[in-house]
Amino acid sequence: MICSPAALAQTGELYEKSGAPGLYDSLDGDAKKLLGELGVDGANVTGGLSGEGIFEMVSSLLRDKLSSPLKAMAALLGVVMLCRLSAGMGDDGGVSPLAGAAACGLILSAPLLGILTTCRRVSGAASVFLTAAVPVYAGLLTAGGNLATGSGYSFITMLAGTAIPVLSTGVFLPMLQIYLGLSIAGAVSGTELGGLADAMYRLGKWALTTLVTLFAAILSVQTAVNAQVDAATGKAAKLALSAGLPIVGGALGDAVTAIQNSVRIVKSGAGAFGMLAALCIFAPAMAECALWAGVCMAGKGLGDLFGVKEIGGIMNAAASAVKMVLALLGSICVVCVASAAAVLLAGG
Repeated sequence: MICSPAALAQTGELYEKSGAPGLYDSLDGDAKKLLGELGVDGANVTGGLSGEGIFEMVSSLLRDKLSSPLKAMAALLGVVMLCRLSAGMGDDGGVSPLAGAAACGLILSAPLLGILTTCRRVSGAASVFLTAAVPVYAGLLTAGGNLATGSGYSFITMLAGTAIPVLSTGVFLPMLQIYLGLSIAGAVSGTELGGLADAMYRLGKWALTTLVTLFAAILSVQTAVNAQVDAATGKAAKLALSAGLPIVGGALGDAVTAIQNSVRIVKSGAGAFGMLAALCIFAPAMAECALWAGVCMAGKGLGDLFGVKEIGGIMNAAASAVKMVLALLGSICVVCVASAAAVLLAGG
């Protein structure tokens, strides 16, 4: 009974000194709102999350994002029906399908540009959070006795946090814009630009998969190897302490173990918060992308069903672009979640 309040006080003091409260301040307003709906108001997750709260958060998120895709779906259906009626009235010149494709492009232009802007903003927010979290997580690993793990983790995750906005805004998003422009131009003009657009799409997809795989592999192998080094070093230090100080060496070793256990409690709470915060950063943008991808795929189905291949082509290109943005967001989210999970699992 006497030791429990002392341990709690020590854990709270370690939490304040670790810099973990600053993780919550580094989040944007949308992520903080979602965390508030889940009952999390600080950078430490100590209790479980209720399934009812998660369901209410997801349903509220979908309700907020659903109105614009439904309106766009109704407009696309109207354009496809007009093109079909025009073809049935004797339009043999092929003007109405091209006009319909152009109209569909106008309908989707604002949402697609908004998705690209959202992806740029979310990748920047993820980079800010990861950059703020790396010193805290590396410090907790080092304080918990994981010296090698903390130093290696700090380098690889800081490199990832710096590279995320550079690669997303400087490489992948411009490539998506070029792909989308070529696909729309080919569908509207009737020229054969699909081969070049598909090559760019496959190149971007391959590069994205390779980068995420390399990061996950390097972080996993490095954390596993360094964890074994830290375990061997810790056992050797305790043995040397017990042998060098026969009377008080064991007591000092127990004190060090108690401090490390307190650090592990703080590390577990901060790591769980990092995983949950990463999901909340990306949840609104990924939900929006998923809804618009569904609209584009439904529009492609309508174009193929009513025999308007131009509309089907432009909708297919839009769906591919939105799915690539969704894959980009998912990849960055995986990087952030894996970085927090490595802290949560390192050192036990």
